[in-house]
Amino acid sequence: MADIASAVGVHKSTVTRALRNDPRIRPETVEKVVAAAKKLGYERNPAAAAFSEMRWHHQERIRYINLGFLGVAASEQTLTKSLRFQRVHQSARNLGYNLLPLPLHQGITPGNLNRKLKAMNIQGVVLDAIGYDPSTFPSFDWDAVHWQTSAWVSFGEGEYSHPGYRVLHNSFMATMDALREMVARGYFHIYFARSNHLLSWELWREQAATLLVCNEHPALTVFDEQNPPKSFHNIDAILGSDPETARKLSQSIQGGKPWASLQIDDHKKNKEAGMYLDPREGARSSVEFLDRLYRDGSYGLPQQRQTLMLESRWQDGESLPLKRT
Repeated sequence: MADIASAVGVHKSTVTRALRNDPRIRPETVEKVVAAAKKLGYERNPAAAAFSEMRWHHQERIRYINLGFLGVAASEQTLTKSLRFQRVHQSARNLGYNLLPLPLHQGITPGNLNRKLKAMNIQGVVLDAIGYDPSTFPSFDWDAVHWQTSAWVSFGEGEYSHPGYRVLHNSFMATMDALREMVARGYFHIYFARSNHLLSWELWREQAATLLVCNEHPALTVFDEQNPPKSFHNIDAILGSDPETARKLSQSIQGGKPWASLQIDDHKKNKEAGMYLDPREGARSSVEFLDRLYRDGSYGLPQQRQTLMLESRWQDGESLPLKRT
């Protein structure tokens, strides 16, 4: 099995499933495995295979393939109560997977994590990078994690240095679309209120998108912390990286200001204007990405980072009324 896996470039478990014609393995992968098996002179033992199937299925030892959800939490119970875990869990069950919590906290070490991955037979991991702050875990050595034993997808922007598979909110396109919509509604003097928790590459995307839209509309002026207005009373509206940042700034200005956000809160989407991304989309896309990696036997980390960008759409709301000219 190891020789076949090495020849095809997949994990040994993928070879086993492919030779059983498991429907979860892609047909093209099955063809490669079968061709490699014939070339290497592999012959399946019917009696052993029959016994294995009987032991596996008649005793119902396996019902789901185990995936893990690695997120910042004090305990498994806390992690399973988080909204992101529940959304990923539902998406995993829809595809026939069982999602297990892997809390990341001060007491965890790479050794602890590696033992959990092995003991729980975890075939794939969704890394919740949205809540991960590397400064909280300065001594955690990501190099010591046994990446090669599972497929990995990062849900959000991870600060760890390894290349990986990621599912991200497309802040570049969201910024461009939001500014264009605000211009279309008659707002030309906009203050861009950015979150204090914004990562460097998120900031670069927002700044690059802002420059492009300003070039499209010469009458548009976008202020920010580096380029502040003489008075906030002279701005037409606020665009925030998130709703809380935009709302707080608006409330701090006498009389308030219309505002929109790049990430609308889903439970307030009728009141808040800006870019709306279905919160279930990230969970669903993360699991589907992981499912594809698992079926292909793509365990471990890729040579180069691969990213799936999630698209959001403009949502009108009471926070940004149509400006009268």
